[in-house]
Amino acid sequence: MTENVTDFRRIEARALAAGERTAQLILTTDRRFPRGDPGTIGRLVLALDELLTASPDTTTTLFVTPITSPSSRT
Repeated sequence: MTENVTDFRRIEARALAAGERTAQLILTTDRRFPRGDPGTIGRLVLALDELLTASPDTTTTLFVTPITSPSSRT
């Protein structure tokens, strides 16, 4: 998992173009999960749990996004 979208997408694109297997990447941004916010770790853990529980097709890169809290889903 990384915020370094530019570099890792470039590495992934080169590997895919060469027909090589790549590591499964999970990308995020400081905008979606601000490093300076003390609640970020908890939100990131919940988002990753939801992503991994959903059993996504991880043949390529995924962007992780914050989930809404159960109380705000109504």
